Amino acid sequence: MGPGTHVSGGVAQQSIVVPTGSGTGDNLACYNRSLVCGGKGGIYWPLSQQWYTASSGTSHSTPATSGVAALIRQYFMNQSLNVPTPAITKALIMNTARYMTGVGANDTLPSNNQGMGEIDLNNFFNLFAIGHSFHDEVASELFTATGQQKTITGNVINAAKPFRVTLAWTDVPGPTSGNAFVNNLDLAVTVGGNTYKGNVFSGANSITGGAADIRNNVESVFLPAGMSGPFTVKVTATNIAGDGVPGNGSPLDQDYALVINNGSEGGGGGIVLTARVKTQGTKHQVNLQWSPAGGGTMNVLRDGVVVQTTPDDGKTADKVGNHTGTFTYQVCETDSGDCSNELDVVVQ
Repeated sequence: MGPGTHVSGGVAQQSIVVPTGSGTGDNLACYNRSLVCGGKGGIYWPLSQQWYTASSGTSHSTPATSGVAALIRQYFMNQSLNVPTPAITKALIMNTARYMTGVGANDTLPSNNQGMGEIDLNNFFNLFAIGHSFHDEVASELFTATGQQKTITGNVINAAKPFRVTLAWTDVPGPTSGNAFVNNLDLAVTVGGNTYKGNVFSGANSITGGAADIRNNVESVFLPAGMSGPFTVKVTATNIAGDGVPGNGSPLDQDYALVINNGSEGGGGGIVLTARVKTQGTKHQVNLQWSPAGGGTMNVLRDGVVVQTTPDDGKTADKVGNHTGTFTYQVCETDSGDCSNELDVVVQ
């Protein structure tokens, strides 16, 4: 997921160069690059200077990945979105990873050499610009028995971009011997007349056929640019054998996170709706955001009923008072009739 991450750092200098930034640096005589890898072809990186060096290895991937997870969490908070769960954070990192083609990589995902690819924050931010759909441990989508399914339909937004779907869940702690996995969910995506199972790849992209993954708690379908038209995403509870959501009174259950990258749910025109609940005392307010915002006016629906008509500026608030429960929201353009995805919001 973040293999062989490179970390750059400064090299101790004999003296401060004046003016600052001039010259190529002059390291202390005691510097010999011990405990770091240095650059390719020398002890500095980039070459032809003595200001910086680099260290590379899998020991750097964990702190780098943790930092990316923190940035994703902060971005959600800055955008007034619900704080992401660990499951969707993992799904986002893996969904937006960059396939590596260098020596030791250029293999079939997921692999021991590159996992699902190299972490790429640019791809993460681009996901919001392209359009997406998130399901993050939605209460109404909780699986409580083997064989249950959740089916999501929609349309690919931009045929010039890749289409990616990632499913992740926080599994029950497994035994210390034998198989460590407990609950098994499976992902299947149908688009362009073909069905793709999660984690069945050839190289960087998904292929048809193959067998469902029975071990990993993250499954992905990655398809290259060129996909268009409607899609169907199906999440199946293949085996619910443990308590994936402790403390809710159900002994057997499992929730999940789902990222649909470059896809819009329903039959709408690519409008993506997100929400965050704000509570003060016993009063609740649901802050809604959508993109793109096209001007004009937008109807806001709660449980299928229009509760307000607001300027199409990408945001509004629905004050639900002291009412609690799960509300289904959707926004629809008043002129074109195009609607966003339906979004279940839990107020408690």
